[in-house]
Amino acid sequence: MSRTVDGCSAGSRRGQWRALALALGIVLALVSGCGDEATGSGGLPSVGPGTFARALWRVRETADYTAPAVDDSTVYFVSAHHQIYAVRKSDGSVRWTSPRKGVGFPGASRLLVVGGLVLYPDFQLFAYDVATGRSAWTYRDSVNPDQPLAGIYTLATDSVRVFGGSQNGTLVAVKLATGREAWRVVLAQDPDRAIVWGCVSSNGVVVATYRRMSLPVTGGVAAVDAASGRILWQKELARELPTDQSGGQLDGIDRFMNLVIVSGVDGVIYAFDRDSGSIAWTSPRVPSNTYRLDNRPIAVVGSVIIAGSALDEQMGIDARTGVVLWSRARNQGSPRHQGTPTDSTFLAMYGNGLLQEIVARTGAVIWQTNPASEPWVLTPPAYDAQRVYVACDSGFYALRRR
Repeated sequence: MSRTVDGCSAGSRRGQWRALALALGIVLALVSGCGDEATGSGGLPSVGPGTFARALWRVRETADYTAPAVDDSTVYFVSAHHQIYAVRKSDGSVRWTSPRKGVGFPGASRLLVVGGLVLYPDFQLFAYDVATGRSAWTYRDSVNPDQPLAGIYTLATDSVRVFGGSQNGTLVAVKLATGREAWRVVLAQDPDRAIVWGCVSSNGVVVATYRRMSLPVTGGVAAVDAASGRILWQKELARELPTDQSGGQLDGIDRFMNLVIVSGVDGVIYAFDRDSGSIAWTSPRVPSNTYRLDNRPIAVVGSVIIAGSALDEQMGIDARTGVVLWSRARNQGSPRHQGTPTDSTFLAMYGNGLLQEIVARTGAVIWQTNPASEPWVLTPPAYDAQRVYVACDSGFYALRRR
């Protein structure tokens, strides 16, 4: 391993991303081609408006598609060998690596740092001590221990338990202190598969989305008591026609005050009251979505919901009312979003490897990378006030935000 600030070619990992996107059923508009060597001394060349990020350090390692996470001093990445790399934010030196796990889930989830642990959702849910990298515990499904994909996709926590989905329609709660199952609740059943995609936690309530995979696909959202696992309310997402699809999707849930924001697979965005389950508002599909099917990852930034689309449309939506504030055609492939500490900007990673920082209330681009000549960004980034940390096909990078 070594640290540099130079870029390198995008390489063959683009094909692996396409395979992953197809496997997850995500429609992405991918841009093909190979990258060139980055130029300049100490920085990454960039194109587009505003002030551009530059690389501060790099760890040479092939990345996985799992999004990184940060704490006060360290950023945690996942390699293609399913190892966690704990890297000092200050200089890019590696503090520790976890053992290689060999074959594992190809990613599309996120690491989570909580309670002195870094949690890694893979074929099982793995917990490592942030100080030493030693394994703290591994959670396996209590009913079907050999069944993989327990606790995958988006994790949530209340600092006592961690909550995660599955591919058997089950939402699970795992005790952070021991890794033992606190409770499990079945939200959906299906002869094919029922996926619990993601969840959010606040005020003693966990809200999760799910989808039944038999055609026509159906699904909805459920709120569960965080301490007991008791279902508080459950709503099926509506379908206009019997042949339409409904249900949750990857990166399709977030929260704003007492509202839970859910992106349906049909492209409609819903705001549910967290306590009652009543619908506060809905925001319609993008106008070009004539098939009533869309991948719309969302993120709440301040009081604005950022919503993407597989149809290359990006929107800013008022979180209080559902009114569309702005809409822009990015033409970069389907985005995945991440907020920033300012509560006024967000980071968007697109299907063609582009990374942008954007003003939430207007959609104006502040800076962006150049996937034609720079490392190809594989996952939504982690961040702190000064830096953005990205997992690329050519390594792990720290980029200066301004």
